[in-house]
This record gives sequence, structure tokens and C-alpha cells, in this order.
Amino acid sequence: MCIRDRYSDMLVLKNSQVREIIAEWCRDVKRHSHVTLLAHHAQRPIFSTVGGKVNYDEQRIVELAHHINTLGAEEASQLLPCVLLDNLLLNHYSVMERAFDIHLAPHRRIAVYTALCLAGTQHREDLGAKALFNLRHVLANDLRVMCKYEQAERWSRENLDATSPDNHEERSLCMSELANILTDQAKYPQAAQLFEDAIDILNRAPIESFGSAAHRDTLHARLLNNLSMCRHHQGQVKESLMLRLSALELKTKHVLPGEPDPTLGLAYMNIGASQESLDMIGDAAASLERAVDLIGETVGERHPLFASALNNLGGVRFKQGLELQAMDMYQRAQRAFEEAYGPRHIQVAAAMHNIGWAYNNMRQFDLSREAYEMAIEIKAENYGTRQHPDVAGSLTNLAGLLYERGDFEAAQQAFREEVEIYKAVGMDESFLEAASIAQKNYEVCSEKLSAMVATS
Repeated sequence: MCIRDRYSDMLVLKNSQVREIIAEWCRDVKRHSHVTLLAHHAQRPIFSTVGGKVNYDEQRIVELAHHINTLGAEEASQLLPCVLLDNLLLNHYSVMERAFDIHLAPHRRIAVYTALCLAGTQHREDLGAKALFNLRHVLANDLRVMCKYEQAERWSRENLDATSPDNHEERSLCMSELANILTDQAKYPQAAQLFEDAIDILNRAPIESFGSAAHRDTLHARLLNNLSMCRHHQGQVKESLMLRLSALELKTKHVLPGEPDPTLGLAYMNIGASQESLDMIGDAAASLERAVDLIGETVGERHPLFASALNNLGGVRFKQGLELQAMDMYQRAQRAFEEAYGPRHIQVAAAMHNIGWAYNNMRQFDLSREAYEMAIEIKAENYGTRQHPDVAGSLTNLAGLLYERGDFEAAQQAFREEVEIYKAVGMDESFLEAASIAQKNYEVCSEKLSAMVATS
């Protein structure tokens, strides 16, 4: 029997039968390396119960995530629900989610979570409403990252429709998630209205429904930050800054002396980004320095949030003319991301992109090209395709570098690929300007090459 048939059977099996089926796979199909992993899972499960207490082996989760990255999307969607189903029934999905968020490439997570959502929809009584809600939430966000907006909206709206009007926290979370998806599609008025409606729910609901005023204010601050991003894209940068300052005020209300909160550092990081956009470079530097200090104090200098703060501060340092300091920050950020996630993670690619930009500004063109090409390679690996706007962003910089160095043929190829990417992902409003610029640059390269042929 093929593995797909075994997976179909698994959807109706109870916990006690899961490991027996996996072991049978291992006996039947020893040539598959992933089956060996499943056998290992059968012998040493991720979760175990000792004396009524549930324990989990986080290293096993990481091992599992790394192995999924080696599977094809079809294999992952067929095999992984079988391994995870019994763990999800223990209602400890959040542990899996944290490890998978770090160690699974986005397109792998989509394959796994889509299968789990479909299985969970059929077996709600086994999975539990909360676990299914979390699955849909993560899946919608991953699909959003992959620019699969129609599918992302589907799962986000399913969550919203399934959420009780009396569950104020989950309902506001669903509305915020859907608004983020709309923001990415440049549907700013609809997104802003959803954010405002979610904030209204928080303000009208009794504090008891959130457990505490501190928790409600934390949710409120998060919504204000999300709305600020939407306003920023609408060109309302001053209003965006004011929203972020209001979010910071809400956060500081509940911070106790001697108990610093890393989300305060994140708030300062967002404020610094708005100040940089308004050319308030001195203020931006002060905010980002504060962010780096707070995050470093609370989570340490090897944490990815610290790396993100360094990345942002590095950009401001460049604008201050402090190129060597900026480069040092970018490289420290890259090392921190690699320690946290491994060398092939999407955040490492983002750091490599910034390093490429820094080298270009320092006229070290060979190193710049190498960094951009590495960023593109890692991004494509994580997204499962080169046809993603994030890849196009690095191609833009690489093509510009090639053009400046007189390599018009290579620049033309890069600009052409950029145009093709935007066509593939859909020419919605958010990509129109970038696609138009890439097309014009492609035509300029064509003219340069024609002129060279004419004079040769």
C-alpha cells in the first residue's frame, strides 16, 4: 500500500494506533530515509506523560523540523500529520509551533499545516477548537509571507467566522490578522477599518474577559502598531509615529522596576523606523539605541530580536555617515541570526542583503555581488521558488550593481527576472510601481546593449 493510502487511513485512527502504523511503514519501506525518522519517533515520542505531568523533548521537535526541510512538499503533506496528530491531541501545539517557526522553511510549514488544518476540520472533537484556531492562524500568516493572499484570506476568514462574538481576544486577533493580509495587498482603507474595529472591540469589552488590564493593553498596543504600519503605507507617516508612541505608552504602564520587557525594545524599534522615514535621524538613532539596549538586557545579544534591532540601527548609522559601524552591526546581526536559526534561514538572507547594500556603498563591488547572490539563493530556498517579491527586492539591488559596473547583459537578465516575478505573483497595486521601474530598467539595458552592437 502506498504512503498516501496509509495517510488517508490515519485520519480516522485513534492515538493508540498511530505508532503501530508508523512502525509498519518502517518495516515495509526501509529504503525511505524519512521512514527511519518516523520509526525513531515511534520509539521516542516528542511528548510523554510521567506521573500525570506532560513533558516534551524540544530537541526532538527541532530534529523533526530539520528533517521536514529535506522532504518534498507532497511527502511532507502526506507524512507529517500522522506524526503530529497524537501530539496535537495533547493540546501542546504551541511548543511545536515555536520550534517549527524557527526551523521550518515557510513553504514546508504550509504543506504541513494545510494537511493538519484539513484533518483537524474533519476531526474537531479530537484536535480541539483552540489547537485548530492556532493552526489556521499560523497557516494564514505563512501563506501571507508567501504572497498567497487568496488562500491566506480563506483560513483567516474561517477563523473569524468560527470565533464567538463573546471571545473578544480571539475575535480582535482574527480581525487584525485579516487586516494584515489586506495591508500587504495595498487594500489600505479596508485594512485600517478592520484594525479600528478590532481596537473598538478591546475598548468596549470588560477587562475581565482578558484576564487583566495589562493583557488587554498589550493586545491594544499590538493593534496600534499594526494600524501604524497600514498608515505608514498610506503615506501618513506622522500619524504612524503617533500610533507607535501611543503603543509605547500603553506598554510602559505595566512595566515594573527591575523587570524590563523585551517588547518595550520592539516598541522603540518601531518608533525608530518611523522617525527614520521622517528623516528624524538623530531621534531615530536614539530610539534604536534604546531598543538595542533593552533587547540586549532582556533576551541577550544572541537573540534574533536583538539582531533585528542591530539591522535597523545599522541603516541609521549609514545615514549618519558611520559606514564601518553600520557594517559591524550588519555582520553581528548575521551571526546572531545564524546562531539562532542556522545559516540558511530567511532572516540570514535579509542580513546578507543589507551587507550587500553596505559593501556596494563602500565601493567593494565583488563582495557586494557575492552577498546579494547569497541572499537571493537563501530566499529562494526558503520560499521554495525564486518567484517571490522578496527575491525581486534583492534582484533589484544586484541588477543596479551590475549596471553600474557596465555588465549590461547580466543586469538586463536580472531586471527581466524581476519583471517576471511581479507578473507571476500578481500585478496588484502594491507591486505596480516596482514592476514599472524594473521594466524601464530592463529597456535601458536593452538600449545599451543595442548601442554596443551598433558601434562594434
